[in-house]
Amino acid sequence: MTTLLKIISTSTILFSYLVCLCCTTITHSDPTILTGLIPSYDENSTPFPDALKCYVCSGPNNSNCMEEVFNAFCPKGKHFCRTEHYFNASSGASVEVRKTCAEHIECSEIRIGCFATTDSNVKKCSTCCDWTWCNPDVPTNASTAIFATKPTLIENSSSNLLVSSTNFLFFMLCTCFIFVQR
Repeated sequence: MTTLLKIISTSTILFSYLVCLCCTTITHSDPTILTGLIPSYDENSTPFPDALKCYVCSGPNNSNCMEEVFNAFCPKGKHFCRTEHYFNASSGASVEVRKTCAEHIECSEIRIGCFATTDSNVKKCSTCCDWTWCNPDVPTNASTAIFATKPTLIENSSSNLLVSSTNFLFFMLCTCFIFVQR
């Protein structure tokens, strides 16, 4: 009877743990930035192909925002990381930082850059990017408030050039070795 109670007790604890793990919800003081986020429990798997992770948070400045960052995937259809930085136009001091997953429309040309707000003392700079964890910093001027894309073309062409050069050198060494042995 004691063994049976231990098994039931262990099973109940395990079941409760699994329920808690599966039903974990993400909470935040600003729930609008969390809409649709998919919690990440395993760094080696993704919920769907090309799933993106962004820094998602909000706070009075970048440091406070980054203290509340969520380890979660963006929902389907949100292929960009967006950062909005509101700051005092004269002193540059942050007023609010919002980092979210974004759809293409939220990262259109007319929504990226630095703009005046209804409060003449506050300026807003927005930026978007398209690769995982690409939004740790906040935009502060026109040169940082941009749409940034992952430089895959340059990386691929330079790595292909390196591979081609290595293959060529190996081919030349082999050719020389063959001629030397003759």
